[in-house]
Amino acid sequence: MDDLKPQEGIIGYFDILGYAKFMENNDVNTVAANVVETLTNLKKQVPETIYNYFKSWKINDTSLKMIKELAEGINWLIFSDTILLTSNYSVDEGKKLEEKQFIKLMQWAIFVCTSSFLVRHMFEFGLPVRGVITKGKFIMKDSCYTGKPLIDAYNLANILDLSVCVITNIAYEEVENLVQFIKKIDVVLSRILQNAFEYYLVPKKNEEAPEKLFTLNLFCYLGVWKFYEFSKTDVKQMILDAFSKHNKSITEREQKKVRNKRRVAS
Repeated sequence: MDDLKPQEGIIGYFDILGYAKFMENNDVNTVAANVVETLTNLKKQVPETIYNYFKSWKINDTSLKMIKELAEGINWLIFSDTILLTSNYSVDEGKKLEEKQFIKLMQWAIFVCTSSFLVRHMFEFGLPVRGVITKGKFIMKDSCYTGKPLIDAYNLANILDLSVCVITNIAYEEVENLVQFIKKIDVVLSRILQNAFEYYLVPKKNEEAPEKLFTLNLFCYLGVWKFYEFSKTDVKQMILDAFSKHNKSITEREQKKVRNKRRVAS
């Protein structure tokens, strides 16, 4: 039963918007090619992409090795319209506090980069997602998972009325504390995390009041500010394309998500 002991780490819960319409309007082969194959390929491609990205920052070989291990160590669980990412914290008690904090900061940077790549790619591919990044204890075994942070992430994601990824306050507070602790030692990792989130008034479904939350910046690449030079018309068209690709129809429900997404992008 050791493998059912609670684990502690970072959690990312994502679900694909408009998935029911996508399933209704496409045959099973199209679904397999556009969702299963795409996500399976992403799972393989992301670690290499992240490794090459950090390598471009001229990071030393020891850190690059750790980055590769952390990127490959993120667990991907894909079922139906749901994508679950988890990254377990290290339990090496023999390390000094500063080294532990540095590893945890690096782990957060890798996880944020992975989430950014996933959200951006799925949006451009025409299967936009909404998601929540959080932290805490959870139990995962094969395709089964449980834990309060997972349930909280699921509940929050389901009331978001647009394609966006938010980070919970408890998770953002940990990131901020790590950045403050380590920023004099590693400017690159600190900059990635400081530039990855925006504070935004996020619309919610079911007449719930909007809430100010830290959101993952969709128009950045791997957590670094590299905005597309879109005109307002281009942004509108890009968002409409993302919600209508793969024979998806845009109902009033999706129109609202499109309008909300345009406000985030403008």
